[in-house]
Amino acid sequence: MRRSLLNAVNRGWHRWCCGVFMNLSLFAMALLCGPLVLEAPLASLPALAATLWIWFAHRRSPQALLAAAVLLLFGVARATRAISVGKRDRYESQFSSPQECDGKAIVLGRSRAHRDAEGTRFSGLVETSLLRCTKREGDVETYSLEPPLRMMLTAPTPLHRGDSVSIEATVALVSPWDNPGALDRGVADASRAYAVSASARRVTLLAASRSIVSLVDRARDAVREHIWASYPSDVESLVRALVIGEADLRPEDTDALKGSGLLHLLAVSGMHLVVVLGALQRALHFLLVRVEMIAARVDAHRLASAFVGAVAFAYADFAGGSGSAWRAAWMSGVVACVTVLERMPCAKRSLALSVVAMAILDPLAVFDVSLILSVLATAGLLLSTQHSKENYLYRSVRATAAATIPCAPLLAKMGGNLSIGAFMANLIAVPLGEIITLPACLLEPLCGSFPSLQASLVALGSGGLRAVMAIADTVNKIDFLQVGVPLPSALQVSVLIAGAILTLARNIPTFGREGTKGALAPIVATIGLLSVLEWKMRTSANSKGELSMLALDVGQGDATLIHFPDGQWGLIDAGGLIGPGVDVGARVIAPVLRSLRVSELALVVLSHPHPDHFGGMKTGLVGVSVGRVWDTGQGEREGIAGEYPAWLGQLRRARVPILRPNVLCGVHFLYGAEVSVLAPCPASDSTHTPNDNSFVIKVRYKERAFLLVGDAERYEEELLLRTQFATLHADVLKVGHHGSRTSSSAAFLAAVSPVVATMSSGVRNRFGHPHPKTIEALMRANVRVFRTDRSGAIRITTDGRQLRVEVAR
Repeated sequence: MRRSLLNAVNRGWHRWCCGVFMNLSLFAMALLCGPLVLEAPLASLPALAATLWIWFAHRRSPQALLAAAVLLLFGVARATRAISVGKRDRYESQFSSPQECDGKAIVLGRSRAHRDAEGTRFSGLVETSLLRCTKREGDVETYSLEPPLRMMLTAPTPLHRGDSVSIEATVALVSPWDNPGALDRGVADASRAYAVSASARRVTLLAASRSIVSLVDRARDAVREHIWASYPSDVESLVRALVIGEADLRPEDTDALKGSGLLHLLAVSGMHLVVVLGALQRALHFLLVRVEMIAARVDAHRLASAFVGAVAFAYADFAGGSGSAWRAAWMSGVVACVTVLERMPCAKRSLALSVVAMAILDPLAVFDVSLILSVLATAGLLLSTQHSKENYLYRSVRATAAATIPCAPLLAKMGGNLSIGAFMANLIAVPLGEIITLPACLLEPLCGSFPSLQASLVALGSGGLRAVMAIADTVNKIDFLQVGVPLPSALQVSVLIAGAILTLARNIPTFGREGTKGALAPIVATIGLLSVLEWKMRTSANSKGELSMLALDVGQGDATLIHFPDGQWGLIDAGGLIGPGVDVGARVIAPVLRSLRVSELALVVLSHPHPDHFGGMKTGLVGVSVGRVWDTGQGEREGIAGEYPAWLGQLRRARVPILRPNVLCGVHFLYGAEVSVLAPCPASDSTHTPNDNSFVIKVRYKERAFLLVGDAERYEEELLLRTQFATLHADVLKVGHHGSRTSSSAAFLAAVSPVVATMSSGVRNRFGHPHPKTIEALMRANVRVFRTDRSGAIRITTDGRQLRVEVAR
């Protein structure tokens, strides 16, 4: 009788927990879907439909559905406001070009250190309402900014939240890039909380803050300095990432950790906090039960839980404040509260509550990659059934799969490969990193009074990190363990989210009945729908009957994709200068090719051997089959070093034909179009610069033509006017040398007589491109001008008669 009663109570408690979990999940999905509806309305429909189905299938109350609808509208409204606040258009007129400014600011964000060959710099978010700026022309203007301007300030000294500072800095708009498959720039700006950045020459402290967050920042500074002084140079960036959450890793370390699926070990993730807070709770409980005065009056377990719940938020802030860290802190706080109230914690409800809290605090939380990865991995672990009789290996493989599989779509969105070796790598590296290395690195700064112990912990931490990197390097170098995956579209991501929701719903018991029956159905349906969408995208990528050019947004540089009428693809240049340490090939060229489902390039052209044109060739074309390459040959004759000869060597090893002007000059009928090489003919001229030896290529399809002139300047333009005058006319002109005043003479523009012109230049380039005189000359010629620094990627398509122009922004 008693057993039956207990079973009935347990079933009732379980049903109630599931009901609360489903309501919380419904509310969390509604809040998160608000910004998605704003960013991609059609693509978010599957996820919304699946959320609605949860309410219907699990018989939630009408009040729950009404609350979810209100929260959805609330999420849309808050996201709209956040994006409007972050709009770069608000500051386009003031800071479209770099300006020297001075003023006063309040520090809002924790500073992060960046070390390179030029030294150490610190970056943090600041807010100012008044700036006095000197423009390029020498005019001085004072800007009264309302609402106050938030900008990312890079300074020579650390910044502490709440401090009032005086700054002298170079201020300009940030230069992200807008290309196919990229996040909308308004959303990106709002997610970052700033659209303007500044590089400070001098920062003077006016008033130091004494707030708690300021003290946390000063503690971070002290630990950072200690790490720099204590650890060898090959591991100090790894220790900083592990202890204070500064993602300042060496590029080779980042690549190895990504390729092996171990990057989460060097991030302050939810698992990181669970390990730290769990150890702290056990240690505190161990001490409290041994203090008779405390143990006799209070429950030591509840007291330890309350303390750890409060410490969780402070530690998340100290460790960098990533989305995953705050999610884990909120989840720990919920568990602590429930424990203090003498209730049984429910991990699923705690997760749902933590997501609701994060979505309320951050209107664009759905775009925080670390948060979403953390939620997906945690949900996978919670839904994965663990049996006590399973051996360690089986449990570890199951846990790794449960945490990795839900994250696969987002990982595919972030990078080109998924690592099969991640399963085995995690089996070895996770215990090594979380159980040995992490405690050693965290305890070491606290052992200053015990030098021998401190030295031992440094050696243990360094050795553990080197071992983790050795595992990462080994797995990353095994090619067959890296599986290339296409970049999912917004609609595909939404379908994946919907499939995950439905699969989750099938695994939640409903009113005492197990919901696992038919759990395979949503998985099969999701795979089928994804396959149909993928087939449609690939068919569209190889469509025939149109000629198009896509001028990519690569900052200060050039990269243009050509889609020929017979369905094949070509690439003219793949360079760009976006920022220090930014690989334009890996960050722009490769993702765009993946998003367009381009795995083969029939033709690759390097207009001339300058880094802003070839810099992304080597890394951007990894895994892409190349049919032939056109190169002027001037780079090899002049002995240009670096990426250029490395790329040519890579091509020759792959036996890709490299053709030079002596065999290319003239008219060719290729890929369903007429392709003419107008210069440099018959060969490049070593007495002139590479710019004036740029390939000048005209692509004609029926009645329409595109003219691409590389970085041609006055000399090459005059040569073309003398030798190719009759063939220069084109409907679309890719303006030479990024709109420099040394290009686009009135005579040349008159000979080409374009209807549309494109310019590729960086938002805050130091060259002043495009030059106002060039813009004025194009306007006088009645040419419609599109610029990548203002419009993002520019796609121009023709069926041979009509022209269609589309821009990313």
